[in-house]
Amino acid sequence: HTHTHTYSEFTMTDISVAAAQHALSDMGLQEELLEDELDEFDEPAHIREARMAAFKQDMEDLKQSQALQCGTVEEFVDEKELLKLTVSAPRVVCHFYHPDFRRCAIMDGHLEKLAKAHFTTKFVKFPAEAAPFLTERLKIRVLPTLLCFIDSVCKDRVVGFDDLGNNDAFKTAALEKRLAEAGVVTVAGAVTPCTKTIFGRPRRTNDDSDSDDDY
Repeated sequence: HTHTHTYSEFTMTDISVAAAQHALSDMGLQEELLEDELDEFDEPAHIREARMAAFKQDMEDLKQSQALQCGTVEEFVDEKELLKLTVSAPRVVCHFYHPDFRRCAIMDGHLEKLAKAHFTTKFVKFPAEAAPFLTERLKIRVLPTLLCFIDSVCKDRVVGFDDLGNNDAFKTAALEKRLAEAGVVTVAGAVTPCTKTIFGRPRRTNDDSDSDDDY
């Protein structure tokens, strides 16, 4: 018996690239599968309407992610373009890096994996030397630094590896969990992001750590 993916398997805040491509490849089929599912459980009209509205919104979100070329870590070198992206994309993770810093290369590898797993979040990287305005405005002193944008507002940041056990061999899942705490990805059992972490007031980190590269 061949398993047919039902729409309910794809309804989530986050979706992998493979699942997104599957859903987008035949939206008509996905809608039919959802209707069949609602018929099977004889859902009341108001629940049917809510589920169908959610389905259509999810499909729009996936199409937006597709248009934004989510699924990989895209490099930006123009500060204005980056700021425009944070306005157009609901969730953005931006890695400020230096091409010669070993820990930045390690972070890149983990972000590439996460970009494939979280299609509705846009992952980008930006060479810090090309962003003098942003690095000063956002007080970026240590590389790598990840800035977490939600609806164009920088809600949180990950500075160096301090939140990841200060260990070069940290697991991708540790970074995923930390980004879930920031609210830019969703994983099972994730902690709700702290509302106190707003633009200009990031989580307290130790910028004096010798283990990361001062910028």
